[in-house]
Amino acid sequence: MVSSRDSERLRELLSEEVGAFDGTAGIAIESIPAGVRTGINEERVFPMASVFKIPILVEFLAMVEGGSASLDDRIELRAEHRTAGSGILARMDPGLNPTWKDLLTLMINISDNSATDLVLDRVGISAIQRRLDALGLEDTKFNANCTDVIRIACGLPPMAPSELSDELESGVPHIDGDRLLEGQIDTSTPADMVRLLVELEAGRILGESATGLALDIMAIRKMSKRLAGGLPRRVRVASKTGTIGSVVNDAGIIGGIDDDCCFAICAFTKYGGDESVSERFIARIAALVYDYLREDRRG
Repeated sequence: MVSSRDSERLRELLSEEVGAFDGTAGIAIESIPAGVRTGINEERVFPMASVFKIPILVEFLAMVEGGSASLDDRIELRAEHRTAGSGILARMDPGLNPTWKDLLTLMINISDNSATDLVLDRVGISAIQRRLDALGLEDTKFNANCTDVIRIACGLPPMAPSELSDELESGVPHIDGDRLLEGQIDTSTPADMVRLLVELEAGRILGESATGLALDIMAIRKMSKRLAGGLPRRVRVASKTGTIGSVVNDAGIIGGIDDDCCFAICAFTKYGGDESVSERFIARIAALVYDYLREDRRG
């Protein structure tokens, strides 16, 4: 079990990595189940980018538990459902009939923006913000869908999703995450995201079945980069990445109670160069914490 004294040493190691990173980074960590927290710039506000899809997942599953939504219901995709940015649904012909569970999986696993905005339309932005407020996540502002996040980051006026897609196809404008910070558009802190993850993993937001499904969807291996980049493949990484402009993020739960170690982690970064630099930085951070907590538990 990690003690407060041990967490100070871990913080020193994190500080060295953050100091060597040629950009801005915020890191928050909480060991599970000990609950020892540490971090660097963990209260600093960043754009969430697609990490904001974690609270969307949580809210939809809460609706399922409450009986107001079903994972097995299907929705017919229409042309107007296409949303710019990451994903595959925007490139599919109209007429597909995925289930809501399919859309949740696409939203988390390949960060599909069309799936995300469909789910978000179903649950409502205000419902998600109310839940975040109830959890005490005072520094988290959830107020825009994927279309508006991309539009605002590009400095474009309000427009329909199809118009935004046409605008981006004609040439991608400069994407600036600072525009999101200025308007507090879908922003949070690493500390808030770790609190959300810990509450989720502990079963204090959803019931056992819905909690398990949420973590299973998040644990589908998406890439061997960022949090997963420096860890053995056997280690469970239930996470969600996020990228917009120079902002490169990842947040999740690494390991499990029965593993050598288990912890929630959020890494928010901003770097003006190649995103692979930020990805490698996040991978080093996760590996450092994993190795430290694993050795501590064995000791």
